[in-house]
Amino acid sequence: LKLEVKADTDDNSDILAAKTLRSNNAARLLHIGTDQNIVLARKFESNNNVLQRLVNMVSSHDQDIITRLHICGTLYNISLTLNSKLNIISVILQVIGSKEVLHEACDYLKNIPETVADENGMYSESLLRWRKGMDAQILALELLANVCCVDVPEDVELDEIKYRKYAQEHEKLVQVMIDSGAMARIVSIFLSIGEILQTVDPGHHTRESVLTMGQRASGCLDNFIQNMSLQSFKSMDKKTIWDIVYKVMTLVKARADEEEIEFLESLTALSWSFYRRMKENKSDKNCLIEIPQSQIIVLMELATSPTSPFVRSNSLGILGELYEIGLNNIFLPVVSTIANCLNDNSISVVVQSLFVIFTIFGDETNNDVFIRLKLLDVLRTLVPRLRSRAQDNNNARLLRMDAKDLDDAIANLRAFIEYKEREMKT
Repeated sequence: LKLEVKADTDDNSDILAAKTLRSNNAARLLHIGTDQNIVLARKFESNNNVLQRLVNMVSSHDQDIITRLHICGTLYNISLTLNSKLNIISVILQVIGSKEVLHEACDYLKNIPETVADENGMYSESLLRWRKGMDAQILALELLANVCCVDVPEDVELDEIKYRKYAQEHEKLVQVMIDSGAMARIVSIFLSIGEILQTVDPGHHTRESVLTMGQRASGCLDNFIQNMSLQSFKSMDKKTIWDIVYKVMTLVKARADEEEIEFLESLTALSWSFYRRMKENKSDKNCLIEIPQSQIIVLMELATSPTSPFVRSNSLGILGELYEIGLNNIFLPVVSTIANCLNDNSISVVVQSLFVIFTIFGDETNNDVFIRLKLLDVLRTLVPRLRSRAQDNNNARLLRMDAKDLDDAIANLRAFIEYKEREMKT
């Protein structure tokens, strides 16, 4: 806990850099060590002096910003582990909202250093400063995403009333961040990342940092969308924001390599949250935007892309939401894409395809398409294949598919087939 390494103006630059690094590393260790660690959290809770020191360090501008952010993460971990007994959220948000973070994120993205090394072969001073600034922005975005997430820790049980209160508290928190301009700044970050991805080569030395920032920004926006009030969702400029998100998604999809897969996964998860919100409130025209055909085509391409099962599954889920919202253009190609995904190597993708098919063909409305694509025969042949997969425990574990979920999917599939057979006879 001896982190109080203050920036002594009498120190030379090397000593100051060493002290700052030591402070950063110690704070980072605390941040990692308190994650879901109830034993350590209770030790902190029982020592008010230690907690107060940490709060003081967070508020102190004598401390390096990365140290302060890691201490914010430590305090958040303690609060979460102890079921929010410590009221430190306002302290965290005060730091994240400071001029050192988020406000300057776009400046870092627009001023990427070209020089990698100096004349001695060492990293250039400008690159080191840039990377440190980017690290602070990325860490702040990660903290902001965590703070605004309404997920309850696994070991905490809440009844419906308590959960509703818990969710309402997060809704207020998200509103504070929206009012403070955090959401607008995150959208600006997206716009800058979209511009960078068009100009920076895949092998550029700064690309990984840019993609990581994009992934964290996507997580923040995802949690904002999920937890903001209905009034905020209705009033936000949904079309502008989503044009930016889809522009970035298209660029990442076109050049996706291993480094970009996680960013693409977070973008599709964000999109799914957005369309789910629209579907939940589709009776209110202020919650809806027109979905261009070009964006639907991007989703169809992602649903069959070799990128990752998570991307394909998310894209299928979004297509299902769009149908429930009122997708009526290029309907047949969309359904054909979903049907083709029943042959995917990933069980999770196959199961998500089934969920969407159950939604689209759950009544007689689209029976002409169901018959035209011979989906009943396709579904019949799928049952033994899924049974075989269910018996292969190694395969199920490899594909991160829970055995019970797979059993449930098979049971639902058999019931759906029986239902459609009866429907076709009548």
